[in-house]
Amino acid sequence: MIVVYTRGKASVLAKHIIEALRKNSIPEWIIDSENDLTLSNVQWRHKSWMRIKHLSANDQILHFAMIGPISTYITSDLYADFHSKLAEMLLKNFDTEIQSIEISSALTVGVDESVN
Repeated sequence: MIVVYTRGKASVLAKHIIEALRKNSIPEWIIDSENDLTLSNVQWRHKSWMRIKHLSANDQILHFAMIGPISTYITSDLYADFHSKLAEMLLKNFDTEIQSIEISSALTVGVDESVN
């Protein structure tokens, strides 16, 4: 799980991320019809996704959850690559909207999940 503490409204940051990916402004990532993000590199594409899971009640915190297909075991390498590359993308493209980022060291029960 990634937790992003924002300088402004988390909902605005989420909107900016989705818009940038829809415009293909960030070539390292692609976004699907459900607004889930996956890496564009063929090595990692569609092996997992990062989903904007929820915003905090005060609209200052944005959570990203890792979503993996049921048939794929989320290895440490897969987890580390997706989380580090997402944090890198956020810092490179949205640094003025972010106060800080926290990354959990492993999948978080109740947040990260598998999908069909």
